[in-house]
Amino acid sequence: MAAEDTFPSLKRLLTRAHEYWLPEDVDSFHSAFQAVAIALDTIAQYSFKFEDEPAYPTTIRLLKYNAENHD
Repeated sequence: MAAEDTFPSLKRLLTRAHEYWLPEDVDSFHSAFQAVAIALDTIAQYSFKFEDEPAYPTTIRLLKYNAENHD
């Protein structure tokens, strides 16, 4: 089985890379693209709520409150 089949993001990354770079350049960065694809596909397995965003105002207040009230 090809890595492109295992990691859906890899095929998209390689397709886009071939639009901008020479084939030999894309080949030389293949391991980096594969690492990024693995990370993207791993993250895509999780469902995040808007409130999970660290910059969400309620999250910021909660983090500040917890930091101020930490034992």
